[in-house]
Amino acid sequence: MKRIIVSFIIVLLAAFSVQAQESGNTPSSLKGVDTAEIVFDVNVGNPKLLSLRLKLIEKTLSDISSHAKYRAVVAFRGAASDFMTKNDNHIEKDEKQIKKDIYLRLKTLKNDYNVTLEQCAVAIGLRGISPDEIYDIINVVKNGYVSIIGYQNQGYAFVPMD
Repeated sequence: MKRIIVSFIIVLLAAFSVQAQESGNTPSSLKGVDTAEIVFDVNVGNPKLLSLRLKLIEKTLSDISSHAKYRAVVAFRGAASDFMTKNDNHIEKDEKQIKKDIYLRLKTLKNDYNVTLEQCAVAIGLRGISPDEIYDIINVVKNGYVSIIGYQNQGYAFVPMD
């Protein structure tokens, strides 16, 4: 029992030590990085998980902005597309409130974090969604894969969010 308690205390001290080191200093992963360029690939169809992923994107960009500038794109495709619409025609009735929350997160990413939001036209076509149904704050691109490939070839880091 004593060994377990001592081990637990050591782990806690190590965790606080790492956090203290990174809070005042630039993380080693960002040393020498003036501008981080990121493309987040989001295809989550579960609305609670989608909301969480958007929250994690906010947190990630907030953490980066403490140490470097960034340019970020959030690319939506697949089942996430159902939650990018102005209407509720493509979701279940019990998902309406969380869809509103998702929209607020999208607005925060666009307005507060200056993120480019993109929706794949191939994905919405396959899901029976018209480009006119997509929120005005989201750019509809012809092919999300082509867009992601382009960003990667420009040097953007690819972050899958599924």
